[in-house]
Amino acid sequence: RGLADTVRPRMASLASAPSPGAKDVDFSAGSGEHRVDLRLTVDWDVGIGGGLWSAGVLLCQELASRGSWFENEMSGQKVLELGSGTGLCGLAVAHLCRPSEVYITDLDDHVELMRRNVAANPVRSAPGAATSSAPTLHVLPYDWDSGQACPGGPFDWIVGTDLAYNPALYKPLIKALEANSDAHTITMLGVTRSDTRQVVRR
Repeated sequence: RGLADTVRPRMASLASAPSPGAKDVDFSAGSGEHRVDLRLTVDWDVGIGGGLWSAGVLLCQELASRGSWFENEMSGQKVLELGSGTGLCGLAVAHLCRPSEVYITDLDDHVELMRRNVAANPVRSAPGAATSSAPTLHVLPYDWDSGQACPGGPFDWIVGTDLAYNPALYKPLIKALEANSDAHTITMLGVTRSDTRQVVRR
């Protein structure tokens, strides 16, 4: 049902300074029952997806600031994150929005980092829940250019941030969105306006 540009153009793209090797960082957003606290490993050695970028940070802050609305809309839904890198946004969705399943995906060389961060940030059931309400998290390699749908699709929601920074990615991204969507899928992308052409943002 359309794309949401959630990134303010005045924000810089880089949220964590590049440095060799892995290191742990703390990330928090929101307050009260709609607060998420994550301990993430970032690792630039796996590629640019191994760092934290401002579009992802801002999307997580948006999820937390409108926590009740997103929880109401995403509760029990199946969510796909494209180009997850560290797993930040997929983990924020899992902790804040109570979906049934979250598929956290990126290229194969990022999978081990995503698995490490998912394991370090388990999602607990909602307080007072009679049965487990914690979503199931899947960490998978997924190449947009494959022309294949990600296992588990189609999805109710597709989220992603900083996916369109290079024009060479536009067609593969659109291909991945089409392969994993149906008529009811909601797509929410956070892009940086300075490096994403208007054709993608519309």
